[in-house]
Amino acid sequence: MLYVGIDASLKTLAMCAVSENGTVVEETTIANGRAPLDSWLTALGDDEEVLVGLEACDISVPVADKLEALGQPFVLMETHHAAAMIRGQERHKNDPNDARGLAELLRLGAFKEVWRKSASARTLQSLLSTRDALMETRKSLRNSLRALVRLWSAKEGRITAGKLIASAIGCANEQRAIAPAVHSLMRMLEELDVEVLALDQEIERVASDHDIAQRLMTVPGVGPLTALAFIAAIDEPKRFRSSREVGAYLGLVPRLHQSGEVTRRGRITKSGNRFLRKLLDLSSSRRSIMEVARKAR
Repeated sequence: MLYVGIDASLKTLAMCAVSENGTVVEETTIANGRAPLDSWLTALGDDEEVLVGLEACDISVPVADKLEALGQPFVLMETHHAAAMIRGQERHKNDPNDARGLAELLRLGAFKEVWRKSASARTLQSLLSTRDALMETRKSLRNSLRALVRLWSAKEGRITAGKLIASAIGCANEQRAIAPAVHSLMRMLEELDVEVLALDQEIERVASDHDIAQRLMTVPGVGPLTALAFIAAIDEPKRFRSSREVGAYLGLVPRLHQSGEVTRRGRITKSGNRFLRKLLDLSSSRRSIMEVARKAR
């Protein structure tokens, strides 16, 4: 058995293969591509089993796709844990040392394996993250427009979202010098509104065709966005031994500090998917409002 560590960058792959007894068999740097990767793995020898290990990060996703297409077994390692383990082995930080460290961790089994999400889960995540990025951009532009109006408008007081456009138009009419800046921000906001609406419609369409999403949406307060975000984050429910592990995976369990007879529980860990955690919090708040409204009838 040969254990191969890959440290990936945009243009190159630092490769290191070690044997079962820890001897370095080969160490090199190749171009980041399917053909060079296939040639290098084939040159190791067909009579040896090869297991590849690489860190779980964005830049490793295309490499993992190439390995999967080649039929090469591989594992994804938790980045922070692997980095901490490698720092204890190597004095100098460089790509060849990182590749050698990953190969050693793979050989010793001293790593935390990360679940590789399916293509469908990654597609959903891309759709949701794009919408979230547009929402953040729209919020930033609204804040810029609000600051511009507050700076130049004679009116005082809070400028709510509903009155922002009207206030901006009034400010542009009063202060002709800043009218181009105000109109530029307003045009960008109009375009973002159109794009966000298009993504919302696509999310609703995907959710309507997804059986699991439809079941999740029967929970009060859960809409298409939360349902699809939950599906994208969990991907394969069978990878969790119990439902309690899902809460820990999403950072919804309290921190624990235990020493001897002292046990302290703090706030939730907030580890894992921050976007889904925010949506679950909003869904919980929406459900509480719905229950209050129902009881008030």
